[in-house]
Amino acid sequence: MLPGFIIIGTMKGGTTSLYKYLGEHREVGISSEKEINFFRTEKEFQKGQEWYKKLFANDKKIVGEASPDYTKRHLYPGVPERIHSLLPNIKLIYILRDPIERIISHYVHNYAQGREPRDLNAILKNPDNKYTLTSKYFYQIKPYLNYFEPKNILLVESEELRQNTKKVVEQVLKFITVSPTIDSNILSREYHVSSKKGRRTQIEQILVKTFKNRVLRKVLKPLRPYFRKLFTPKNFNRPFIDKENKSLLLKQFDSDLKELKNKFNFIPGNWEIQ
Repeated sequence: MLPGFIIIGTMKGGTTSLYKYLGEHREVGISSEKEINFFRTEKEFQKGQEWYKKLFANDKKIVGEASPDYTKRHLYPGVPERIHSLLPNIKLIYILRDPIERIISHYVHNYAQGREPRDLNAILKNPDNKYTLTSKYFYQIKPYLNYFEPKNILLVESEELRQNTKKVVEQVLKFITVSPTIDSNILSREYHVSSKKGRRTQIEQILVKTFKNRVLRKVLKPLRPYFRKLFTPKNFNRPFIDKENKSLLLKQFDSDLKELKNKFNFIPGNWEIQ
């Protein structure tokens, strides 16, 4: 069974939470694992339709997946074209978070994974860095408009998903044309909160690089608290974006947000930039 919806982003916007919530609905099936990234590159796309179909159940009204890398066009061009070639009538869901808060969360995520040794403010001096570009939401969604009608793209405010979860999930369920009724008890958990993450120790980084198999990683996962207790510094201060960089970011995001307003009538209610 092929998907009827895809959560295309944004990274650190709440994609895991929404993916899990939808998977609890009786009419909705989700892929056997998150971030399949089937459409991310031509090489991954060559795995083929049959491989992709096997990742979804056949006993649901609709199935879907979530791969935030689908809205990183600066790294992975051609995603909308590949999606449209296989799924021309797909419903696309794009979760948008305050762009500055998303940058910080993205940086913390990479720092925690041991992937980011640089200072955040030094990175932001280059306006074309990966953190800023991922937060330029119209820039990311624009190529999709060459293949999909705006009515088939739902923009969701991340902060609204967190604060009014039931209302937003019901909106998404209506968008993908299933019953909007869902048990409130399953909506109380948040997933992958970066502020609660600790940096991977050197021994964890070595193990992750050595054991790329997902099953082996799951076996090692219970050992993480012991590694971090032994080898991780106790304090990690949330990064602070300096005044110069924040001013630069606000200018960049202002024009991007205007495009979102014009094309989708998207007006965030909880962002620093309005």
